[in-house]
Amino acid sequence: AVVSTQSTGVLAAFCTYIGSAVSFTVLVVPVCFPYLMEPGPITIMGFEDIDPVFAGTCLTLVVAVTSACAMLSTYPNLALTVKGKEFKKIYNDRGEDLQRRLNFYRCTDASEVTRHDDFYGDNIKDLTDYRYWIRIQQIKRENIEKLKSQESSES
Repeated sequence: AVVSTQSTGVLAAFCTYIGSAVSFTVLVVPVCFPYLMEPGPITIMGFEDIDPVFAGTCLTLVVAVTSACAMLSTYPNLALTVKGKEFKKIYNDRGEDLQRRLNFYRCTDASEVTRHDDFYGDNIKDLTDYRYWIRIQQIKRENIEKLKSQESSES
């Protein structure tokens, strides 16, 4: 699902780039910047003899790249809004499942918690981190069981 969202985000950004470039060139430039439609060289902000086609192309490129970047950065939130409740439900169910798994594997018997201890699994970013976190919790549980068995054998 993540790869699909990323690839559709890139596709949406590309379509936004093309769409904004075409619509800006056809609809906005002739109305707001009529001097870019003149046949001869123009003067912009003190720069003389600028080709109007070059100036229009640069302006269109800036608008298109900006709109594509905006689409790419807002696409995940937009996808959640557009795709509706079922996508949100699947996303929330995955988060709840992860929390359930973390609660199941978390070693709650450990009395010492250091500042480097990731008790809640906040540093888990991918599957490798998840497996490492589970292994650390298993080691803690094994150490506690060893201490308990040593205390019971000494008594």
